[in-house]
Amino acid sequence: TEMMEERELEISGKSIFISEDTTSGLGTGGKIWPCGLLLLKYLEINPGDGWKGKRILELGSGTGVVGMGMATLGCRVLMSDQTEILPLMRRNIQRNGGSFEFEPEIIKLDWTEDLPQNLGHYDYVLCADAIFHEKNVVPFVSTLKKITQKGDVVLMSHKHRDDALDDRLFEHLTECFDVEEIDESRFHPDFKDPRIHVFHMTRS
Repeated sequence: TEMMEERELEISGKSIFISEDTTSGLGTGGKIWPCGLLLLKYLEINPGDGWKGKRILELGSGTGVVGMGMATLGCRVLMSDQTEILPLMRRNIQRNGGSFEFEPEIIKLDWTEDLPQNLGHYDYVLCADAIFHEKNVVPFVSTLKKITQKGDVVLMSHKHRDDALDDRLFEHLTECFDVEEIDESRFHPDFKDPRIHVFHMTRS
């Protein structure tokens, strides 16, 4: 049986409602994680030259909280995850139907498989807490390499859980990206965690 809990999140003065699957059936994908909230609230208060109309691809979208938040800020968002996660994401998009200028789109993207055809090019790639297990490091970085070109920017939030995992992750990332850590003074004051870091990564 599925157990759903709904959470309300305010983004740019609007409320979005996100259902979480609190059973373990969807693994890590069915829950809202602090990493996602921290990344979203960081992006909300650091809009650069503005988010409106920007094209965003998100990897490992899970509940869809980051992608839907960015859509609320006016972005054109493509959210991606594995097949079993997509119904929850779709349900959350439908629940918030009127909140978006451009309704987020969703696509199956398994890092161990070939990329979907006609994926297109994006202004930013986002990923929040995408890596829990060392076995995912190489497929994740390989996917990032395939979907980016020189100069493209990936914004990634990552929670420190394991030294060996992080060493391996950043060893692979720095082979193809210039990785710069964002100073936490730029984070939203209500969304900080000493173990969560945000990285601005430019494809080299």
